[in-house]
Amino acid sequence: MKCVIDTSAASLLERIGYLEILSEIYDKIYAPPAVFEELRPYHPTKEFVETILTPIIFKTDKDRRRFDSLVRRWSKKVDLEDVADIEVFIGYKYFTDADEALYANKEAEAKLSPYGSVRDICRLYERAEERGIFTRKKSIDFLESFLNLEPPYRPIVIKNLLEGLAEY
Repeated sequence: MKCVIDTSAASLLERIGYLEILSEIYDKIYAPPAVFEELRPYHPTKEFVETILTPIIFKTDKDRRRFDSLVRRWSKKVDLEDVADIEVFIGYKYFTDADEALYANKEAEAKLSPYGSVRDICRLYERAEERGIFTRKKSIDFLESFLNLEPPYRPIVIKNLLEGLAEY
């Protein structure tokens, strides 16, 4: 399984102590140019960037122009303010063999999921359970860690997910 990751997804996972889960779930993790450049100087994700993350590199100037053109076109189509969110989706959809785009952004998830496989980081526990990396208890701990952030990450969504897990 492979993904293209957004900056906020990596940053938030690092903040809650679960950045390493990405390399356990995904065989390859790509980053478009904007995300790679945003994460590279950030000290807490430096090792992740240098050892795990695969930058999306364009073989030709024509490929780069096509990428930029698609980013502009999709920016208008889905009306997302953060161009890096669009770059992640374009990288996933057109420039890699990734299975999904990974975000920590409810707007990106809402606007892009109709067009492809888009996952919010709070739903990574599903992939981790599928691969035998997380037990149910570990999934609950993972989700609860989002509520411990200041401010909490997507508290209503997380609480609903936790309620669902408690029912099993």
